[in-house]
Amino acid sequence: MTAIKKENPYQSNQKSSATRKVLALVVVFLAFVAVFNFPTPSEDIIKVGTVGLSGLRTLSPTLDRSAKTLKEAVQNSETIDKFDSAGLPFSRSIPSGKNYDVCIVGAGLSGSVIAERYASVLDKTSLVMDLRKHIGGNCYDFREPFSGIMMNLYGAHLFHTNLDRVYKYITKWQDKAPWRRYDHEVVGWLDNKLLPIPVNINTVNGLFDSSIQTSEEMDEWLKSVQIPCENPDACKDAEEMAKSRVGKDLFDMVFKTYTKKQWDKEPKELDALVTARIPVRNNYDPRYFADKYQVLPEKGYSKWFAQVLDHEKIDVVLGVDYFKVKKSLEGRCGKTIFTGPIDGYFSDSGLGKLEYRSINFEADILKNKGFYQTHSVVNYPG
Repeated sequence: MTAIKKENPYQSNQKSSATRKVLALVVVFLAFVAVFNFPTPSEDIIKVGTVGLSGLRTLSPTLDRSAKTLKEAVQNSETIDKFDSAGLPFSRSIPSGKNYDVCIVGAGLSGSVIAERYASVLDKTSLVMDLRKHIGGNCYDFREPFSGIMMNLYGAHLFHTNLDRVYKYITKWQDKAPWRRYDHEVVGWLDNKLLPIPVNINTVNGLFDSSIQTSEEMDEWLKSVQIPCENPDACKDAEEMAKSRVGKDLFDMVFKTYTKKQWDKEPKELDALVTARIPVRNNYDPRYFADKYQVLPEKGYSKWFAQVLDHEKIDVVLGVDYFKVKKSLEGRCGKTIFTGPIDGYFSDSGLGKLEYRSINFEADILKNKGFYQTHSVVNYPG
C-alpha cells in the first residue's frame, strides 16, 4: 500500500519527509474489539490497517468502496461523516450575542476537562471551539461503518495512570461511557524472534541464550553490560543514556534503529530523556506499562468526550478557526484558554514553527480468515 501522510489541523506543517511505515495501524483496537465483542457484519474477520497479509479474498464492491472511504479519511485526517460529535449537540458557528466566562480553543483532553470543571465546579459558562469537525482531539475515534470496528483517526491511544484522582475522574460517567481494564503488551521482531518490549528477562534470555531466572540475576546481568556515561551526573545524549541502562548489544538491537525510525535522528542527536523514559524490566512482566490503572473506553473515546462536554453551561462549536473569529470574540470572553500548539498561537508574531515529528499512516480493510499475529502490536526495530 501507499503510505498516507497525516496532516492534523492545529498542528505544525513542518513534518519530516521520512515515512514511518505502520504495518498494523489499529491492531490494538482490533484486540479491543475482540475483548469487548464489538459486532462485525459477516463471518469474516475484518482487519484494518494491515499490510502484506496472505490468504486474502477478493473484496466485494461494498468493501472496496468502504476501504476507499477509509483511506481518504485517514489520508486527510478527516471524519468519514462531515461532522462527528458522538451524539453531542454542537454548532457550526459561534452563537451571536452570547458572552462566556471562558472561551476554550480545542475540544481535546485539556479543553474538554477544563470546560467541564468550570461548569461543574465553578458554575461558569464555556465556549469550546475546534478547527476540526469532531470532538476529542487526537483521541477521536469512530466505528468504521462497513466492519463495525472502532478505530482512532490519529492512531491508538492507551490510557494509563497511577493517580487515584485521575481514575476517579474519568470514571465519573461509568454508567454511560464505561472504561474496562486493558493491559497492553508489545513484542518486537528481534533476531528473527518475537520478544517482549520493553526489555525483560525473556527478552534477554531469547537474544543471548542466557538462563536468567530471578530479578537479582537480571540486575546482575544489566550491571555487567552497562556502560556508564562520561559524566555520571548527566548523560549527554540518548545513546549514552541507553547504553548506560542496557549496554551496547541491546542498544544496537533494540534502541538504535528504532530511535532512528521514530525520530528520523540518530540517538546521538537526541536528548538523553528520550531513552531515559523507556522502561527496562528486571522481571517477567510483559506489559508495556506498569501503572495501577490501565483501561480503554468500552464505547470509544468520542463517546466519553461527549459525556464530559454534555453540560448546559458548555457550548461546543466545531469546524471553526479561532484565529478567524478572534476579533469577533473580543469582549465576549471573560478569559481565553488556548490548548493548541504553542507555535500556532504565536505565528502572527513572526516566530517560526517548532519541529514536530508525525506519523504516516496506512489504512485499509481486508477480508482475512487466517492467523494474523500474536499480539495487538508488533514492532520492527531493524
